[in-house]
Amino acid sequence: MSGVDLHLDGSAVGDGVSSGCLQLRRERRLLLLALALLVGISVYLIEVEREATWRSAEDGVLNVALGLQVSSTRTLEHSLSSLQRFALGVHAPPASREQTLAALRDAIAIDPVSAFLGVATPADGRIVIVGRSGEEARPEMSAAAAALVPAPGRATAQDAGPMIRPFISLPNDPEAYLPIGLRLPDGAMAFALVAARSLMAGTESMRLIPDGWATWVRPDGARLLEYSRARGEVDVNGPTLPASFLRLRSSTFGTFSAVDPSDGLPYLIGYSRSATLPFVVSISAPRAALFREWLSRALAPAVVLLFGTGAVLIFWLRLRATLLRQQKLLRQREQMLRELQELAGRLLSLQDDERRRIGRELHDSTVQLLAVLEFNLDRLVASADSTQRNTRALLKECVALEDQCSAELRTTSYLLHPPLLDELGLLSALRWLADGLRQRSDIRVELDLPQSTQRLPRELELPLFRVAQEALNNVHRHSRSPTVVIRLRVTGKTVTLEVEDAGCGILDDGSQGPAIPLPSAGIGLGSMQLRMRQLGGKLTIETSAKGTCVRAQLMLAGKPGISGRAAAG
Repeated sequence: MSGVDLHLDGSAVGDGVSSGCLQLRRERRLLLLALALLVGISVYLIEVEREATWRSAEDGVLNVALGLQVSSTRTLEHSLSSLQRFALGVHAPPASREQTLAALRDAIAIDPVSAFLGVATPADGRIVIVGRSGEEARPEMSAAAAALVPAPGRATAQDAGPMIRPFISLPNDPEAYLPIGLRLPDGAMAFALVAARSLMAGTESMRLIPDGWATWVRPDGARLLEYSRARGEVDVNGPTLPASFLRLRSSTFGTFSAVDPSDGLPYLIGYSRSATLPFVVSISAPRAALFREWLSRALAPAVVLLFGTGAVLIFWLRLRATLLRQQKLLRQREQMLRELQELAGRLLSLQDDERRRIGRELHDSTVQLLAVLEFNLDRLVASADSTQRNTRALLKECVALEDQCSAELRTTSYLLHPPLLDELGLLSALRWLADGLRQRSDIRVELDLPQSTQRLPRELELPLFRVAQEALNNVHRHSRSPTVVIRLRVTGKTVTLEVEDAGCGILDDGSQGPAIPLPSAGIGLGSMQLRMRQLGGKLTIETSAKGTCVRAQLMLAGKPGISGRAAAG
């Protein structure tokens, strides 16, 4: 039947609770997915920032080391050029003292870097030093530079190039000086003293390295000078680096991480080796300082992660509390509905028992008393004198009223609980209902029932009878239908009862006739639905302006079926 289908399923409440729980779990999964996504994005941003910070630090220390190596090499090459000019100025070695002084003065006059120029001869141990003013240094300065005197003997091939010695200090001079020497043909050594601040003048770029150290190292691992621009600390002639630390000797430039043996702290080191002079410049950045820099850069993603996670967590806790509260309420509601259903089922059972009792009492007691009353009235009518016409007429009227009262009580007794249902089963009870409706109205009733007289289980017959009874009552009172069809089908393990009319329907859709909205359709539909729910069945109402079909379905639970079909009108 086309129109509106109203499914009054007994499991609707349980399905609603299950659907609500599934919706709550779905929302929880979405929330956890959002939290995981937020954490993943924040961790990714922090990791990207860490990689960027580390690469920037590697590039920074390497670039600063390259720049400082070029600056230091240029500075020392100025001094080396002065020594070479001095060597060319001494025409006939061994030169006299006056010739040596004159050559030293000529060389330092055009030297913008060296603080002192000098020459040391191993033959007589004589040391001559000239300052930037051209004056010969005092003897105590020469004594301080005595360590620069080369050992007597023939020069080796290794001594042919420029040599860099550890820093020295001169009397009454707080400055430290780096000696760079050059072997002369007569075995003497010309040397220049370069102030430490001349090397440190090229460290302006170190401001880009947090808490960085610049170190000048000889190839043998001897630390010549260490300088921290951020701290303003200078250290000369530090401890020799171990061979394991001298990975910087493996290539011209590069970066690596190592633990400094002097303080035991990890450093990121960038280095560059001079191509013309025997020294290496390294820039060391403490990893702790790099971590602090990364932390400052990653603070924004970390704050986003913290507040985002906190907000999501707070929202989740509140949602979880709400979900738990709703689930508790749903469970309480489900429990209450189950208890109400059990109570309603018990009430229906008691109602059926009470109807059976009242019907039997009416039939066995009240109707029998009325029969005795009718017998007595008949005797009075027979014994009355023919001249007492009014009395005889009154007595006949009383007999007629008694007959009518007995018939109505007998009908009421059968409607409360038809004895045919207990004695002959559902099929006979449905035929009796159809006969009664035909007698009380002009509605044509058609029966479509199985041929077999095998009875259905007794626990199914009464609910199906009550559904048919209530449906026929609605047809008689509201539908204005000229016909009604009662069908009973047993298929497999399912029994189906249908009551279909051709009336105006039960929905208020503007059609003609007394339409009844479902919410206000009375307790009849609710009673039918409840009876089906108690037995695990289903009640379906299909309605339109062309009529209504009430369909009740129950499971036989393995009971034998009823085959065949017969039509009765």
